[in-house]
Amino acid sequence: MACCISLSELLLREGTEVSRVILGDGVLMQETLLLKAVKYSVTAVCALMLAGIAALMVISWDKDEDITGIVAPALLIAIISGIVAIVTAVLQRRLQKALDRKKASLS
Repeated sequence: MACCISLSELLLREGTEVSRVILGDGVLMQETLLLKAVKYSVTAVCALMLAGIAALMVISWDKDEDITGIVAPALLIAIISGIVAIVTAVLQRRLQKALDRKKASLS
């Protein structure tokens, strides 16, 4: 009998226990695709914020304006987006390895 398990339950298990997870209705594969979409979305947000910061710096090059009020929050969002992208990449890789081990054990 196949059971479904949530992503949070899977990620809380140790590496040896993860390989014992029973796949149910492709739920884990969908969560892998969701993590992939989140990773790409956050990476795009980070890249756009950094591009915006660079454009703002070029625009205000010869002016005596202080752009710290705009750059600081944008830089904070870019850093947080980068951290989220790294975490989702690690989680996606860990989940994919668990899926690969499970498929290999079923074969």
